[in-house]
Amino acid sequence: MVFSRRQLLTRGAATAAVSLPVVRAMSQVASSPKSPSSSGHQITLLTPSIPGFKELVESLYPGLTKDTRFSHLFPLSALVQAPQELSVRALSLVWTVTSPNGDYSAPVFFTAPPGTQRGPGKSLTVVTAQVDMIPAGGYVLFTPYFSWSPATYTQIASTWPSTIKSKMPADFFATQVGSISSVSVSLDAAIFVDRTVIGPDVNNLLDRIRVKRNAEHDETWILKKMLKAGTSDDIVVAYLTRKATAPRPDGSGTKRWYRLARRQQAQRLLLKKSNLEPETFKKHILRITAMKKTLFRRLPAEA
Repeated sequence: MVFSRRQLLTRGAATAAVSLPVVRAMSQVASSPKSPSSSGHQITLLTPSIPGFKELVESLYPGLTKDTRFSHLFPLSALVQAPQELSVRALSLVWTVTSPNGDYSAPVFFTAPPGTQRGPGKSLTVVTAQVDMIPAGGYVLFTPYFSWSPATYTQIASTWPSTIKSKMPADFFATQVGSISSVSVSLDAAIFVDRTVIGPDVNNLLDRIRVKRNAEHDETWILKKMLKAGTSDDIVVAYLTRKATAPRPDGSGTKRWYRLARRQQAQRLLLKKSNLEPETFKKHILRITAMKKTLFRRLPAEA
């Protein structure tokens, strides 16, 4: 189904057709009239309850729907297509399941972390959400544990169970998947390559991206000052080690996200420090701190 900004912002997280009593089910593809404010910002979300879903998955991911190893994940899968003219840099999806233990709902955030390959022969990213999660007009398959483009699946078609094993903790979805009676997948928010944002974003995708980027910059800025002051390698490594191995922060909300992101950035920088030549490491630091503050724009709901 196709969700415009109006549908997302006025109805909440638009839900794929399911039988949960606590959500509004939509049984057919819906497309709002295009206007200057909405043109090009539409996300298509398809789930197993949509006719033709299985066939579309099979056409994009040959052999996957016939793979018995995927059968228990199939009910939790969703296909998301980006607009024809805009790629998607980040998105948040919400899975709601009904099982004998009751209803359970959880958001999952999808974005590329620093160090992601931009493409064949291209450089790695240095901050969060610098590459597309979904190319313009393209499809990506999502589950609560991973996301695959058709190209990614082609590379791991025979080995994918081992590549995702560590990403499937024994949480509610994993333990209840055999007894789930219904599933809904909803789109909470999406951030496009033009830095516009759609959706109710009740789970704070945009705030999380902002916090991560601020933390990545701030932690790296300290390294830049240390290097500029001629701080010895031993002291730099000791600082990064202390920050990287600090206990996970307590609390909740943006302050916790920020402290956690600083810790993660210290871990990345410590790894870079050990793997790169001094001059290359310095250039890496300068690339990150030279990044200008990213300004995002929430698109208003259509009239």
